[in-house]
Amino acid sequence: MSRTALILAAHGSRVDPTINAQLNEYATRIDRLGLFDNVAKAFHRGEPTFATVLDQLDADEVTVVPVMTSDGYYCDVVLPQELAKNQRFTQVRLRQTPPVGAHAGAIALVERRARRLILDHNLEAEDVCVAVVGHGTPRHPRSRLATVRLAEALQHAKLSGQVLYAFLGEAPGVESIVERATADAVIVIPFLVSGGPHATVEIPIRLGLQTTPDAAPPFHGRVGDRFIVCDAAIGTHSEIVDVIVDLAMAAAPFHAETLA
Repeated sequence: MSRTALILAAHGSRVDPTINAQLNEYATRIDRLGLFDNVAKAFHRGEPTFATVLDQLDADEVTVVPVMTSDGYYCDVVLPQELAKNQRFTQVRLRQTPPVGAHAGAIALVERRARRLILDHNLEAEDVCVAVVGHGTPRHPRSRLATVRLAEALQHAKLSGQVLYAFLGEAPGVESIVERATADAVIVIPFLVSGGPHATVEIPIRLGLQTTPDAAPPFHGRVGDRFIVCDAAIGTHSEIVDVIVDLAMAAAPFHAETLA
């Protein structure tokens, strides 16, 4: 009988150990479900790397879920190229799923978080601007699409009076949210997997929020005449594991050579 493996592939960090530890937690929870013979993780920055993870497994059938919020440079270019460097690459049947952020469950998670924060702060939905912040990069034109489509879906759901999108690495930038918002209250959802410094330090600072080193999201405060709430990254919420599992179980197998 063929042995199966699931690989959770993420960008990772060689500087902040909490980022990679987050993926370890995902892997542990999924492994307990008993759906695969092995649940492994792999990182662009961290160990094991995309280029070595297959060689550490004895599985014949391997499913790779990019634990990333969008298609783009790392999902479409780096991950396939690095997987192909494994010596066992041509010896396994490999399937790579769409990224976590492209799944309908990720959109539903963002919507639930926004509604929860509106309720928690006793706000009227029609008087709130919801802003989603993606990473974005000028290196790949598709990297922004998941964030833009998320904002469009939230607008269609009539979640709030206004929905905006912004990016860490391209225009419109995070700082523009306060200027573009037409409502007095703004709910900011980091459309990011990692709960690292992008979500907990950079976004609040660029919004103008005053936080303390020991504070944890959601952060909130006034910036000028706006009341701002900044949530944790969506990847830190437990429901993201359900999205990963759904992607993995729905994946259609294909031969490893198709990624070369």
